[in-house]
Amino acid sequence: MIRYLIQRPVAVFISFSILILTGLFLVGKIPVSLLPNVDVPQIIIRVDYPNAPPNVIEENILKPIREKLVTVNHLINIESKSTNHTGLVYLTYDFGTRMDLAYIEANEKLDIISNLFPKDMKRPQIMRINTADIPVIRIQITPKEGLDFIEASSLTEKILKKRLEQIKGVSLVDINGLRENTITITPHKEVMDILGLDEKNIIDAINSTNKDIGGLSVKDGQYRFFLKFVNRLTIVEDIGKISLKTKNGIVFSLKDIAKIDNETVSPTGYHLFNGKEGLVITIQKQSGSRMNDLVPEIEKNLDQFKSDYPKLDFTTTQDQTFLLDAGISNLQQDLIYGGILTVLLLFLFLGNWASPTLMSISIPISLTITYNFYIILSFWSFF
Repeated sequence: MIRYLIQRPVAVFISFSILILTGLFLVGKIPVSLLPNVDVPQIIIRVDYPNAPPNVIEENILKPIREKLVTVNHLINIESKSTNHTGLVYLTYDFGTRMDLAYIEANEKLDIISNLFPKDMKRPQIMRINTADIPVIRIQITPKEGLDFIEASSLTEKILKKRLEQIKGVSLVDINGLRENTITITPHKEVMDILGLDEKNIIDAINSTNKDIGGLSVKDGQYRFFLKFVNRLTIVEDIGKISLKTKNGIVFSLKDIAKIDNETVSPTGYHLFNGKEGLVITIQKQSGSRMNDLVPEIEKNLDQFKSDYPKLDFTTTQDQTFLLDAGISNLQQDLIYGGILTVLLLFLFLGNWASPTLMSISIPISLTITYNFYIILSFWSFF
């Protein structure tokens, strides 16, 4: 084999040149992250049941979950904890367990016993733990004086979030600290008693009016048009125009028998930054994206936000690129100093320049060719 390669120096040179150039090209394509994409062998099941004490959650919800999920494969421990309104179940698996399959199995087991849960309770949430869930960066948003917090929340949710989600490499954009409005209807009891109406009449009138009618297909010659009827009630004035009919056949508007207001929903928590109430946008990256390319793109959009929305203050926190850049810088220094020291030691032991020079060339070439395995591993994981 060695004689076969020696007799074909041009072919060997071209082959190695192609491998080296391909390796140099793939250096810039390999995903870079502060932490590897590792699945923690644990699944958490969260139960939300408002206005329920811990003993009710434990007996009626957590106990059936434990009895059913104790039979899942590769499970080594199961724990639960119940508090007011909330319950948690922790499933711990063996290291090396396929957590994607374990997640599917846990969902299937939970669906089997879903009929045992209270009807007014939402389906329990099943969460996996992964190092990729750690945010790449957080954006702190603080409204300036003169800007309503509700308006800032709407702007953040409807515009800023959607623009950040369009960035290549972003997998999830989450917002905390939002405030929103709600429409409240306060009936006038005395007027309703005189007319012979009650709250059920108001509810029925709103439900019958606030329906999604659907769509309509209209054909005009060779063209076909699809029409969608929007009938959702979102404005106070529109809700006030809802008609109610008494037993005597007299028709009244809802605004005549009830007070309709647009109020702010009472917050269950606050997000504070530098002592001021604000919002925070949490950004997570895709597992195959390069963090050094993603964060500069986010900061570019952030500069555009500062220009477009001067009534908001934007600040970045928990930027992982700081530690990543420091780690890469240390790695580069180790490679350079380690390579120089290796060549010097080889020269001292061998006593000539030829062997250390050949080794100092072959080591970086071997390292560069190794990057070609990135393609092989990518195709292997794909299939």
